[in-house]
Amino acid sequence: MAFLNGIEQIRSVEWGATYLWDVKFPDAPPPFDSWFPAVDLKEDLAKLSTYDFEAYIHKFSIPQSTSVKEIHLTFLDDAKQTLSSWIDFWINQTILNGGQSVSSLETSLKLIQILKLNRQREQVSSLTYAVFPEGNITFSGSSDTGPLQYSVTFKVAGIIGQKRTFP
Repeated sequence: MAFLNGIEQIRSVEWGATYLWDVKFPDAPPPFDSWFPAVDLKEDLAKLSTYDFEAYIHKFSIPQSTSVKEIHLTFLDDAKQTLSSWIDFWINQTILNGGQSVSSLETSLKLIQILKLNRQREQVSSLTYAVFPEGNITFSGSSDTGPLQYSVTFKVAGIIGQKRTFP
């Protein structure tokens, strides 16, 4: 009988879903400044490194430090390649100044807002990060008829705002 109680408890929870999120870049070029065509998101919520040591015949592990969080984003681009050109400009002109110098961190940052939603597509929480791109943005052509998409990793330099809505 206790088993049935457990099943009923599991059924009573409204479980989250992997598609209930949204991404916004307020500085993106129109029309993508009000919505962003992201199709895949991986967001580091926490990072913890440990220190491992041995004492006598036991091995121990204790929390030690954290490291830089990352956001991995895959997005679609339009026929004009608006978003890939925007990120290319961000990297090569805003950050690298046409190959002449590297801009300050403050100049290199843009805001990204990540929203978590409920099943009615209402906002449950939001985090606004200050980020800069890391690595490559690479065009990958194919004879396939699929949409044009890019994947970019962003390093998180700071959290600007956090909002959680609880029922």
